[in-house]
Amino acid sequence: MYKKMKYINWDTRIFAGFYDSILYNSDMLYNLTTESENLTDKEYYDFYDDEQGVYTFEKYQQAVAKACVKALFSNIVQGSNDIIKDMQFVALQSPRFYNFETDKLEMEITVDWDKLLIWTQENCGAFNEYLHENFTTRDGFTSFVPNNYNDFMHDLHDDFERLSQVVIEFYILQNLDTDSYEQDCIEIASDLIMDYVKITSDEQ
Repeated sequence: MYKKMKYINWDTRIFAGFYDSILYNSDMLYNLTTESENLTDKEYYDFYDDEQGVYTFEKYQQAVAKACVKALFSNIVQGSNDIIKDMQFVALQSPRFYNFETDKLEMEITVDWDKLLIWTQENCGAFNEYLHENFTTRDGFTSFVPNNYNDFMHDLHDDFERLSQVVIEFYILQNLDTDSYEQDCIEIASDLIMDYVKITSDEQ
């Protein structure tokens, strides 16, 4: 039976964020400016404050994030599984500082949780390896997620809000056409950025 669940990504393959990434980096505005044939030597493209006093970079981030959710869903190759039925953008979560993490997508997904658990059990070897690689405590990283299949499933019920996110993310990563999705995101960012920049001049 399908139910709606909150999901926030952890892996940057699912969402690259806006810190020196394919969605935004220091070269993007520079390239727009240098490749344009319509600017004078003192003119360049930049984000700006719109009529509502909102910095348009924030609007650009929101537009790209929403479009990436649609692209993410369309690039999950489920075949006959159809475990995830729908994905909807909820919010963009941005860290106060980008020292250790980047922006994340908060989504509402419609998922057949029972079928997802069966699928996870059928792929328990790969899931066990995934847990070990990503959630083993080490210097500089303390994991609050069990790093093996048996302990994970034992704790799933009591820590459902946290651990259900891990199951969902593993399923997405296992079934995502990452190359196609990355290319879609690059095109989304490239197409949308012109809607949120304007010609600025050093003479102003």
